[in-house]
Amino acid sequence: AMANFSFPGVTLLLLLPIALSFTPAARPLLSPSRCAPSAASFLPRHRLPSPQGREGGAAAASGVAGLRAVWLATEGKVEVGVPTSLIWTLWSNFEDMPKWQPWLHSVQTLKEENGALTKWTLRKKVAGIPLTFSWIARELPADHLKCIRWESVSGMNNKGRVEFQEGAKGDSTTVTMTIEYEVPTVVSKLVRSGKGGYVDRKVQSIIQRDLETFRDLAEDLHSRGETTLA
Repeated sequence: AMANFSFPGVTLLLLLPIALSFTPAARPLLSPSRCAPSAASFLPRHRLPSPQGREGGAAAASGVAGLRAVWLATEGKVEVGVPTSLIWTLWSNFEDMPKWQPWLHSVQTLKEENGALTKWTLRKKVAGIPLTFSWIARELPADHLKCIRWESVSGMNNKGRVEFQEGAKGDSTTVTMTIEYEVPTVVSKLVRSGKGGYVDRKVQSIIQRDLETFRDLAEDLHSRGETTLA
């Protein structure tokens, strides 16, 4: 899932210690209809307090020091001149994601059966200090050739969705990536401050750049008649 480092990147590394310092609230329910967005899948710039504490008896959406948590979401979109079948093959291998998402150090498969588990790791020096953060994610039911989803099951609450829409002639694909992550409300105010929020815009620019890198890799691969990344 990894050269320029911002959020996800430096910004993510700066937010993670804060996000990990409180007891995260329950994640919004995921849509039972696989990749169809649920009521809890927010559009960019929308946020909603988590409904209740994860642990029994915990105050609603509260954690250490009574911090409330909110979900934030950002998406990017790109058109790739490659058939959807190849796009699907590339995205299905989570361990290849660092090749077009430079903010990720590695994605390691832990379990391959139903609900496959993967370990995601961020690693970077910030102000000369080496920082590493990891979380475990579970692959959610996919819609073949249309959508791939995952959500964290430990560490910082986050989830992602990548949707594929085949072009009319079948030789191109529109790829839309949505990342949702949970942070304390006080942090979200920093994220969303100003017009759209500096970090909000930064997240979107990084996601967009990742998708454009993926597009270049996929189109180069397709032009050489290959289907897997070296």
